[in-house]
Amino acid sequence: MNRVIQASRPPLLPDPPGSPPGTGFTLVEILVGAVLLAIVGSLTALVFSVSNRSTVSSTAIANANAAIDTDVSRIKEVAERFTCCSGTCTADATAIATAVAAGTCAGSVGDSTYYFPQNPDTNTTATANFTSACASGLTTNLISQIPAASLPAGISRAVQDDGDATARRIRITYTGGGVNRVVKIVPTVASWCP
Repeated sequence: MNRVIQASRPPLLPDPPGSPPGTGFTLVEILVGAVLLAIVGSLTALVFSVSNRSTVSSTAIANANAAIDTDVSRIKEVAERFTCCSGTCTADATAIATAVAAGTCAGSVGDSTYYFPQNPDTNTTATANFTSACASGLTTNLISQIPAASLPAGISRAVQDDGDATARRIRITYTGGGVNRVVKIVPTVASWCP
């Protein structure tokens, strides 16, 4: 008779009282559970990391757009104040006040007399200069009046003539900080050009 002798090993930990003998987890089962737990933990950490980077990037882009919007508003204010009523195109408040005092300009921003020379029949020099500025150089004069940009680091602004003399508009290009924007502005005075 062949008898199989079975070797028995003592358990690593004794069975808790009241449990059937031989119950519990083997070392392999514990290792597999630990590996699965580590994989789930690393994937969770990865999701939070990507989410955090995305939030930081979105915040930076939103801040850049807000700064650009502020700068565009400043340029639009200059474009609205910009006048050639005295024969010299300017957005400078002192020069405009002097022209109003001299009688070559009148009214306030938005009025036709603010943009076009007052009394064009008698003020032929101012009218001729206005017409000449409209034909060539209206946007060049406006660009020279635009203040320096106060944008966050990494964002640049380029202001240039749009290239269409009849359109009389400027093109402003913003780049950097995850933002690429082009804004076109027509000065109000262009509406009175012949």
